[in-house]
This record gives sequence, C-alpha cells and structure tokens, in this order.
Amino acid sequence: MEDTAYSRLKKQIYKMTTKEVQLNSDIHFLSICKKRQLIPKGLKIKNPLANTQKTQYAENLCKRTSEKLRNHLIHQLYNKKYSIQHKKQYLLQNLREENTYIAKQLEHDLHYFYKKQQRDLFKKKNNKLIRLQQDYHKHLAEKEEWQEKSGIVNISDYKLSDPEASVLSKGLSFCPSTKLDDIGLYSDVEEFFRRMRLKEYFHDKESTETTMDYNNRKKNTNFSPAPGRNAKLDSYIESFRLRTVSLTTKQNQKKMFHNLSVQEQMAINDLKNNHAITIKPADKGGAVVIMNTQDYIKEGDRQLSDDKYYRKLNEDPTKEYTSQLRELIKSFPENLHLELQSLIPTSPCMGTFYMLPKIHKA
Repeated sequence: MEDTAYSRLKKQIYKMTTKEVQLNSDIHFLSICKKRQLIPKGLKIKNPLANTQKTQYAENLCKRTSEKLRNHLIHQLYNKKYSIQHKKQYLLQNLREENTYIAKQLEHDLHYFYKKQQRDLFKKKNNKLIRLQQDYHKHLAEKEEWQEKSGIVNISDYKLSDPEASVLSKGLSFCPSTKLDDIGLYSDVEEFFRRMRLKEYFHDKESTETTMDYNNRKKNTNFSPAPGRNAKLDSYIESFRLRTVSLTTKQNQKKMFHNLSVQEQMAINDLKNNHAITIKPADKGGAVVIMNTQDYIKEGDRQLSDDKYYRKLNEDPTKEYTSQLRELIKSFPENLHLELQSLIPTSPCMGTFYMLPKIHKA
C-alpha cells in the first residue's frame, strides 16, 4: 500500500475513532441522566405560551416531552455509533487483507488512542453530570425552603409547582377576586328586603302570637309581607334597589383586576382536580398541609377503628334521635313547646368526620 493512501486511510480511521469515543461519552452521560431522572439544559423544552407558564399541566407536559427527546437522542446516538463501528471494521478488514502487520500495528495504536480519548471525555462528562445533579438538588432545596417559609408543609408524594405553592402560601381563607354575580346579588338583596318586611310585620305582635306566627312562617318559608304596610320602609327599599342596580351597572363597566395571576388561577383548578392529595389546615400554627389521600383515609380508618372513642352503627340514628328530642320537648311546659319545636332542624343530617394534621407534634 502506498504511503499516501495509507495516510489517508489512517486519518479516516482515527477520525472515526474520535467520533466513536464522543458518541460513547454522550450515550454514557445521557443514560445516567435517564437513570437519575435528570434532563440536560440543552434538552429542556420551555413552554412558549405565556398564559400556561408554570402551571402543573404545562410543566408536566414539557418534562415528558424533554424526557422523550432525551430518550430518542440516546437511540439515535446508538445507531450512529453502530454505523461508525461497522465502517471502521470494514476499513480495517481491507487493511488486514493487504498488510496484516500494518493493520495490527494500527489497531494497537488505536486501542491506546481510544482509551486516552475516552478517559478525557468521560472525565468532562462526569463533571458535567455532578454540576447538573447539584443544580437539581439545589433547586429542590430552595423550593422546599420557600414552601416551608410560606407556611406549606408537604408530606405527600406530589411535588408542587411554583404557582401551586404560591396560591397555597396565601392561606386557605384567601378569596380570589371573581366577577360580580348580578343574579346572586339581586337575590341576596331581595332576601334582605324580605327580612326587613318580616321584622316590621312581627315587631308589634304579642309574644305568644308572635311565636305562633313565627312557627306558621317556618312552615311556609316563602312567606313575605306585602308592600304598602309602611310607606317609609317601602321608600327605603325602593331607593336601595335602584342604588344597587346603579352600582352593579357601573361595576360591570369597569375592568376587573384579579388578585391572582393566570398561572395561579390555573393552579387552583389543578389542585382542585387532583384527587391524589388532600389539603388541610394544620391543627395548630396556621400552616397548610398537603397529604396523600390514601394516607389520610388510612389514618381516618385507624382512628375510627378505636372502640374506645368510636362505635360502629348499623344505620343512621338521626331520625331516632329526632323522635326522642320531640318526646323530650313534650315533657316541658306547654308554653315552651312551640318555641322549642321551632329550634329542631327541618332536615337534620349527620355530621362530617374530618381530621386536622398535628404537625407540631411531628
């Protein structure tokens, strides 16, 4: 083989070997990232839509897409590696057929060259992997620290997004701004007028008569005294009604400013529809606690199974207790019967069992 042809062949094989080492180091790096659930910065998909940024759904979608891209890249790198290895072996085989000694010498040199290149590249990739791992843990630590300072205690397996943590940090009594409900407002105002008319209607009645009329009214919950009994009250109600209509009209013409961002509004819906977690206020301290729903149910079953404090009933005793209460009222003086009867709920129901986590004892 001529020196010029051999030099070109040698240069081509060394170039292939360098590329093979590079592919091996990339595959090694990405495979470890996959195992540790890390995504390199260059493969992270960013959400281009401003109205869905930092929502849990968007974050999960970007994360899944980034993971698919990473896994697809690993597959492509393997294909390139096998292709280069095949071409290199083909060239070396041709060289062996022409000159076995030169081929063996070249393979020997390639072995040491490959090891040296691999050692240098793997060292760089490992350092990069360490930095990526440190950044990931630092991000998690900062997020947990911020949540802790914000009064959020997350003991569930669910990882809160930034908007979700921001919403929960405002507290469970926080009221998001909402559009004015005209129909609901008018209904409440009319109910207020009705109560005023009832006050006026009953204020001059005798105590016994008032009690009887009150009980009759309880049976007819839609009872409302007709207008015309008191001119001043009618005038006040009419003025109030006109004022309410005027104010609501002006309010609807104004642009409403939300006290939550779009991301936080979407985060509320995400949390509301996430049945895997249960959110409760802490028993003491005012913190917001996020728990796994299964753990919450398991703890409830544990407490309810304690025969010292709870007893299992075969049926709902509400009707029986109501009957017993009515019988008890009959034992009181007759002049108290009607008044006491009015205190009995018309549609009694059982209470709701719930638990508040005691994180201060943890």
